[in-house]
Amino acid sequence: MGKVEDALRDLIRYHGKRTAVEVMGETPAQLRDVRREIAALARTVEGLTEQVRKLVQEGGGPAKPQPELEQDVEVAEVTPESLKELRQAFDLTQRELARLLDVSPVTVASWESGKTHPRHGRAVQIAAVESMDQADIDDAIERDPAPPPIAGPAVKKLRSRIGVTQAELARLAEVSVAAVTSWEAGRTAPGRESRRALAMLDGLKPAQVAERLGLQKSWGARLAATREAELAPGDIKGLRQDAGLSQAKMAEQLGVSTNTVCNWETGRSAPRAKSLAKLLAMQKK
Repeated sequence: MGKVEDALRDLIRYHGKRTAVEVMGETPAQLRDVRREIAALARTVEGLTEQVRKLVQEGGGPAKPQPELEQDVEVAEVTPESLKELRQAFDLTQRELARLLDVSPVTVASWESGKTHPRHGRAVQIAAVESMDQADIDDAIERDPAPPPIAGPAVKKLRSRIGVTQAELARLAEVSVAAVTSWEAGRTAPGRESRRALAMLDGLKPAQVAERLGLQKSWGARLAATREAELAPGDIKGLRQDAGLSQAKMAEQLGVSTNTVCNWETGRSAPRAKSLAKLLAMQKK
C-alpha cells in the first residue's frame, strides 16, 4: 500500500506544479497558494488512506457496499385498484395523495389509470401511507377532520327533519339526486365534503334550510311555526275530519297520494316541509 501512496502523492504534486506554472505563470503569490492547496490535498489523501487501512484490518477484508434502503424493503405490488382503495379509505383526492407522496396529481391519475406504475421508492412511500391512521393523514396535509360516516337511514332521517326532497338535499349538498338516492339505499356512503355539508344542514332549522333553497320567507316563517309543535298523526286526522275531507280529498288538496295521507295518520311517515306548511294553512282556516 506504501507504493500506492507514494505514487499518488507524486502524481498530485506533478500535475499540481505543472498546472500552477501554466495557469499562474510567474506570479509567485498565486503559485504559493496553489502549492499550499496541493499540500492540503496530499494530507487529506494520507488521512483517508490510513482510515481505509484500519477498516480493512478490523473487517478482515475490503468493505462491501451497502444496498440502498429501498432495496431492502419488500412491499406489495401497487395496482390501480389498490391505489384507489387507499384514497377512498382515507377520503383523499388525487391531489391530496399526490401531496403526501410529493408527486404531481397527474402522476397519481396516471397510476390509477394504469398508464404508468409507481417505482419501488414510491411503492415504499405508498406502503407507509397505508400504515398511517386518519388523524396522521389529516395532520400531514393540514386538513381539518371530517365528520364521522353517516348511514343511509340517518341521511333519510335528516332529510325528513329539515323537510326537503331528495332533489333539494342534492342541491344543498351539491351532488346529484342519484347520489342522495344511493346514500339512502345504503349502496354508497357520503364522502368527506358531502358529510361536511350534511353536518352543516343538521345544525339548521327548517326555516333556515328553506331560505337557503330560495323559498319565500313567509313560507319559511310558517314552516318554522309548524315545526314548533309538529303535527301528530292524530292531529292530522282531526284536522282532516274537521275540514270534512276524506283522505283522498285531502291528498288532492295537498298534492300528495291518498296512501301518503294514510301513512301520516297512522304514524308510518311524517309530512315533509311543504306539506306541513299547507296543513298549517288548513289548520288556521
